[in-house]
Amino acid sequence: MTAAVYGTQFLLYSPAMQLLKPDQIELNGNRLVSREVVLLQFVHDRNRSVLRVPLDARRSQLEQIPWVESASVQRILPNRLRIELTERTPVAFARNGNELALIDAHGVILDRPRGEDLRFPIVAGVSEELPRDQREKRMQTYEEFMKDVDLVRGGSSDRVSEIDLSNPKDLRVVMTGLASANDAQAVTIHFGAIAASGRESGHECGDDHRENKIDPSLERRLGEKRQIPGRTGHRQHENMRADRGSRRRTCEVLGAWRG
Repeated sequence: MTAAVYGTQFLLYSPAMQLLKPDQIELNGNRLVSREVVLLQFVHDRNRSVLRVPLDARRSQLEQIPWVESASVQRILPNRLRIELTERTPVAFARNGNELALIDAHGVILDRPRGEDLRFPIVAGVSEELPRDQREKRMQTYEEFMKDVDLVRGGSSDRVSEIDLSNPKDLRVVMTGLASANDAQAVTIHFGAIAASGRESGHECGDDHRENKIDPSLERRLGEKRQIPGRTGHRQHENMRADRGSRRRTCEVLGAWRG
């Protein structure tokens, strides 16, 4: 055999190059993804030279872990691996059947981690039954809306309790604190196609809404009383009369809220 062949055999089979222990795998960027789950992806590489570890395949496996958005795997000679993870960032709670899960901006539904105090609005219309690409489009609508309301007045997105994305052209948004920061009353507002004329039931709700690409008309629930989960986990009630004075007051409140 030539020296090159001997060298190759050494690199591929020498104990000095083998992945023998878990501490030979360096892991960075994980907060919610456990080290054990990551190491499980490399179980077949034990006692194998790091040169024989299929990096692309292992990266792909890591990116199948729900909380992993992206991963990189590098060899550190003679016998180590370095893994860098970027975890997904949830932006809302998602109604998924009878459960509340988390969802990121790409429409990926995530299990709620234990022991984490997370506060987000709730979004409907993005269940697992919906194809991933459609969920992502609806979450783009959600993010654009949240940015838009903050442009109207800074911090307004903090008052959003729930958004129904089932019809992206007619967002149904539950908000609190429209009258004042301490106002716990929940108000359901329609943003989108219904508001194209700037009117609802004959009442003007303000042409200036169109200036920020938000053109809302307002609709109070007719004689219903339902519970709406607030962002702090408490329940808030929506119980509103649909008389003309009530509708007019809602328009006035939104105007005051817009500043």
